[in-house]
Amino acid sequence: MDSAERKIRLTVIKAWGIPGRKVHRPPKYSVVVSAGQCTWKTKQREGKGPEWNETFVLNVDHSAILHITVIDRAGALSSSRRGEVNVAINDIGNSTVKIFPLKKEGRVGGEIKLSFERIPLQRVEPGSSQDATADTHAGPSLSSAVEPAVGLQEEVPVMDKPVSSQGAIADGSVGSSPSVSVERPAKSPNEVMVAVDEAHRCVGGLTAPRVIGSVAGTTGDVNAIEGVTGSPGFALVSGYVEKLVNIGGVLAEVHPWAALAWSVLSVIPKTIGAQMNRDQKVQQLWSTMADMLSFLNDAEPVIEQCQVRIVSKMMQQLYECALFVREYCGKGFAKRALRDSMSTSTDSAIDQYNAAFKELKEQFKSRSELVALRIFKDIRQGIVELSTLSQDIKDLERTMLLDNLPGTDLVGVRCDVNRICLPTTRQELLAEITAWVADPDPSGKQAFWLHGVAGTGKSTVANTVAARFSKVGRLGASFRFNRDVDGRNGPAFLFGSIAYQLASFSTTLKDHMLAAVKKHGKMTQFSPQEQLQKYIIEPMSQITFSGPIVIVVDALDECGGQRVRKDILEAIMEEMANFPRFVKLFLVSRYEMDIRSHLERCCLPKSINDVDGTARDILNYIAAQMLKVADRHDLASDWLEREMKAMLARHSDGLFIWASVACDFILESDDPKVALHDMVSTNTDHSPGQGGALDALYTGILQQASINLPSSVSAYNLRNIIGAILVAKTPLTQQGLDMLLGLNDRVLQRPILLPDGSRIELTTCSSVIARLGSMLRKDGGFIRVLHASIFDFFTSPTRCTDSRFYIDKGLFSRFLASRCFDAMRVLKRDICGINDPTKMNWDVKDLSQRLQDNVPEHVRYGCLYWHLHLVDVPIEDRELIQEAKDWLSTHLLHWFEVMSLLGEVNKILEALARVVPWFEV
Repeated sequence: MDSAERKIRLTVIKAWGIPGRKVHRPPKYSVVVSAGQCTWKTKQREGKGPEWNETFVLNVDHSAILHITVIDRAGALSSSRRGEVNVAINDIGNSTVKIFPLKKEGRVGGEIKLSFERIPLQRVEPGSSQDATADTHAGPSLSSAVEPAVGLQEEVPVMDKPVSSQGAIADGSVGSSPSVSVERPAKSPNEVMVAVDEAHRCVGGLTAPRVIGSVAGTTGDVNAIEGVTGSPGFALVSGYVEKLVNIGGVLAEVHPWAALAWSVLSVIPKTIGAQMNRDQKVQQLWSTMADMLSFLNDAEPVIEQCQVRIVSKMMQQLYECALFVREYCGKGFAKRALRDSMSTSTDSAIDQYNAAFKELKEQFKSRSELVALRIFKDIRQGIVELSTLSQDIKDLERTMLLDNLPGTDLVGVRCDVNRICLPTTRQELLAEITAWVADPDPSGKQAFWLHGVAGTGKSTVANTVAARFSKVGRLGASFRFNRDVDGRNGPAFLFGSIAYQLASFSTTLKDHMLAAVKKHGKMTQFSPQEQLQKYIIEPMSQITFSGPIVIVVDALDECGGQRVRKDILEAIMEEMANFPRFVKLFLVSRYEMDIRSHLERCCLPKSINDVDGTARDILNYIAAQMLKVADRHDLASDWLEREMKAMLARHSDGLFIWASVACDFILESDDPKVALHDMVSTNTDHSPGQGGALDALYTGILQQASINLPSSVSAYNLRNIIGAILVAKTPLTQQGLDMLLGLNDRVLQRPILLPDGSRIELTTCSSVIARLGSMLRKDGGFIRVLHASIFDFFTSPTRCTDSRFYIDKGLFSRFLASRCFDAMRVLKRDICGINDPTKMNWDVKDLSQRLQDNVPEHVRYGCLYWHLHLVDVPIEDRELIQEAKDWLSTHLLHWFEVMSLLGEVNKILEALARVVPWFEV
């Protein structure tokens, strides 16, 4: 650090008087601080007087100017600048707190309070022992490894975490420029793994494929590729990667990325032809890669734990480079040879790859993972560019159009990348899917349909595919249907959500998406096939990507009945041939006849039931879960003999969900050995029908749970609680469920009656939830069934043969509709006590707290979903009709007010339209 630099601790305290704007969403303010090419960003805060109190430590040139901007984040892809101020470093004293006027378009609008503190510099002389220690433990600083975030781009947003007192960004991200950098202190030996984890999080989000525009000057087909694959370096690299694939069981974290790299390397053509000058550089590139991987030359290579993630990065970088070489040879998705363009920027790309591999080798040697991947960015007019971050600053206000796409605000719609296959399971199937994704052959299928019966682990595979390609920046979008969640149990939001995700995936693609929205207008006016064609295929056809872009759609069978999902299936079938070649569509569903008749025509079908190694994978899964049991119950790690594990695996009948539920039942039990005995003794015989082993398992768990209930409590209590959970339109917390069902101390004198005459005689549902922990799960406190097969079991009289537990969906819809009306009887005028009907929602500073205090969860649920329960009940239920009319005549306007406060005004007309048939009786 030279004498011209200053180390400043900047604290963004608060702002007030920010001019608002007329939108339907409350403002969410954040502050962006930039100097040179480096940018930091605070978290979002609501209200006209937002407070942040976030601190950043930065090194700046003494002549630098800090540009501070207040941003109103109105939507997930849109921002608006509400005021800004420039602060000269020379004008800052040693320590000062100042209030600055914010200006917009030359006019003052609001103020911002900032604190500045100058920090004394601690110099380290080159060659000193302290300098050597820093090199040993810290490796290269992140400020030199990661390119700066210079805009509010969607692909890699500006930093949204404050720095710690040591100057490290909270999530590991930093920005840099020649005049602005963030210093990181040297790590002590016991902090090395922490540094690696932090760097892994930092680098993990940086990789994203970039688009290929037109390549000027390309001529002819390239059939001769000597020097590309005919070099010793290529053979060495291929051998090293294959070796990693084979030892992947030991290096579980490395294996997926080695397999990904191998999926491209193994199919690069080996043809020998005439040499070209640039091919000498590609030979050098293979040699550099081989040198990087030379540690694999040993018969039994040693890879320390702190080096595992560096090797993973090597494989991810190699994958990107292999895609580049394939495009370079004219054998990729673009079908154009980059080397024919004779562009000096192609040479530059190769040089950058060489440098990246050399840097990775040095990181492996120094055991410090602080390197950013180099990825294929743009090829336009023959210019090849590699980058780690997007450097285009866009006017994000125009992207507000994308916020209006249907499904943009759905929660939990993307595949769950945290619920993936164990590293040692599904390896053959995942290898097949990976090879299909990497294959650019135009004669091959662009869609892959994975199907199978309930409980075979299809969704886990979908999550794993999404996670794997998200990690290397190849996941364009994902969507998972869920019959239990309103908005995700029908096809209305599928294509809108996918279009929205694709827009945030690529800046160039977003431009074309915006053009489509401007050209065609609202998506909802078109049929599903037209939505797919106009808002997804048409924009994507304007560009060509440098490698595969994966779209994952899970649980197609849960998007409604055959009539409901017909339009979606026909849209996919009819338009599949029109997708650009680089798009790979991965579809997952049960083997339903209507789905089969549509998808078999346009997809590569694969039954998960026919995958080799399922029995072995289930045994590996059970072994891993039994280690958790040993840890929870303080047992020896080998407490369960292999023969007993194998017996459990046999009982599963090849169903992963059986193994999951059984293992959870053992884990949550008071005595795991007794629970194990129950599993193997109650599931020895089962019918070979649709449910089979699962039905026997679920029935056994229910019967065991009912035995353990207090003698005064009927087994029907258990059924009625489960029925409410299954039929609810969205998951509720335990407290919310208690309040909705009316469970409290008064139940002891006056039990809750259901329409069939059964009762709930519990003051809380907690005991039932605890006893059925193996069939339920809590996500963020919200209770839901573990798997769709559990819903199928309870609601089928032929599968749930114990009548005490069978759930009639119509009966429980009737029950919950009535409970919704009962919950909403507390509605009244000005329920939140605002006392000013002219105020907009965002003018009420503490609206969220007022809603929490006055419109609790069960009342909010009733307001949002009463109409959906009502339409699930036969219209001839005159008692419920009268109850609905009584409520509407008293509380209709009160309901309007609450829906407005909740930001759900658009659902009012929809709800009333759906219940009109009820009031025409």
